[in-house]
Amino acid sequence: MKNLQQNLLILCFLAVISACKQKQADESNTIGASQKVSEFYKAPIFENDDRLEKIKLLAPELQELFVEHAKVNKIPGIAYGIVVDNELVVAAATGLINQETKVRADKTSSFRIASM
Repeated sequence: MKNLQQNLLILCFLAVISACKQKQADESNTIGASQKVSEFYKAPIFENDDRLEKIKLLAPELQELFVEHAKVNKIPGIAYGIVVDNELVVAAATGLINQETKVRADKTSSFRIASM
């Protein structure tokens, strides 16, 4: 089962990476009004290739992976999200945020440690 989980995570990662195609960036060397970057930096530009929909299609498999990972590793609760182009594409949770009161985790749950 662990190999299956690892393979699915690798597959998800590869699917996201392969869905991102880079075009030539404009010649500007600034990202925002106050953020300067190297003259060699080229901002990524993505084709409209339905990558958001591709990621959304993987959401049920990702949820299964997180549920199984939490169960195997005795993790009480997990909340996670995937952000693409400043848009929250997938958000879900599993388990409990508080074991004593049995409060269920949801996609808005915040955890004290181990959050990224």
